[in-house]
Amino acid sequence: MKLKFTAGLASAGLLLATAPLVWAAGAEGGSSSLDFLWKVVNFAVLIFILYRFGKAPISAALNGSAQQARQNLEEAREAEKRADSELVELRAKVAQLEQEAASMVERARTEAEAERQRIVEMGKAEVEHMAEQAKVALQRERRKAEMELRAWMAEESVKLAEEKITAQLNGKKQEELMQSFVQDLKTKEAL
Repeated sequence: MKLKFTAGLASAGLLLATAPLVWAAGAEGGSSSLDFLWKVVNFAVLIFILYRFGKAPISAALNGSAQQARQNLEEAREAEKRADSELVELRAKVAQLEQEAASMVERARTEAEAERQRIVEMGKAEVEHMAEQAKVALQRERRKAEMELRAWMAEESVKLAEEKITAQLNGKKQEELMQSFVQDLKTKEAL
């Protein structure tokens, strides 16, 4: 119905638009109004033929175009919905990845701090161990030096005593010492 009205309106508009041109052409050439009438009839027949035989293909083309436009619009809406849902999914994935990255950074920071503490503790333990070893080594060296010093002092004391005794002892003194020693032995035996 709408197409019939549109076709009729278009043909009437075309007739009205061409009428002044046809009148002007007829006035110049001196042709009669019958010539104009034939031109109008010719035009009307042309419009009728176009309407009669072109209505179905034009209508089908317009309907096909409208259906194609609707289909394209529906496909675009579906694509937009898919894109929106994919966007939501991607945003969720990005948020999840950001959370994972933040937790990985925090975990790495915690592990690094624990490793730093472990290394510091190992260093302290190593320093304490080395200090203890140094203390033991110093004590060992001090005892060794004390023993060497005592041995040296004993040797030197014996040497000095020998020298002193040798200097003080002469033959007479040695005789007195021997007699005193023998008497000490006798008294000890008597007991």
